[in-house]
Amino acid sequence: AVFNLKSGDPKIIREQTDEKINYRYRKHPMDYPNIGSIFKNVPWEIVPDQHKEMFKEKMKQDPFLVLPTAILIDRCGLRGVSYGGAMISPKHPNFIVNVMEAKADDVKELIKLVKEKVFEKFGGKCAYCGCELEDTWKAINVYRVYMAIGNEGNFLKENDTLENKIPSCSGCFRRRVECGKEYGETNPS
Repeated sequence: AVFNLKSGDPKIIREQTDEKINYRYRKHPMDYPNIGSIFKNVPWEIVPDQHKEMFKEKMKQDPFLVLPTAILIDRCGLRGVSYGGAMISPKHPNFIVNVMEAKADDVKELIKLVKEKVFEKFGGKCAYCGCELEDTWKAINVYRVYMAIGNEGNFLKENDTLENKIPSCSGCFRRRVECGKEYGETNPS
């Protein structure tokens, strides 16, 4: 890789660097171990219409218009909620911090809780067609959980995770299942 760097005033560069570091200490929970932001910000174009008015003051450019996920988590009242040794940061709720020797399962439980509560309160859209999700929405696996080989099948436990699932309306779910059957998958979801 080749980098084209420009010369600059060392004092200005230092000030800009310090400004970024200070921003992180002010806004992010740097006083506890964490893995950074957990959830992606929501592209403004897929925010359900009934919520756009409520959140229009909160959208930001990153590099395109987004609704910060931390806002949704906060509106669900989840700041400071903990499970085991993990806690949704009171300082920035898109961070899960390790406050007491958290285990991976503690973090996974909080991720699951956030997903459930945010969907419960705000709904969402199908990841395939973009329609509003209703109570009958399904979760489709991005990567196969079951793979048929000849007459036998293998359960791929490593793919049976919450992170491997994306929201789908019933119609797209049915189409995915039908498409999978065409290609010999016995459990394409």
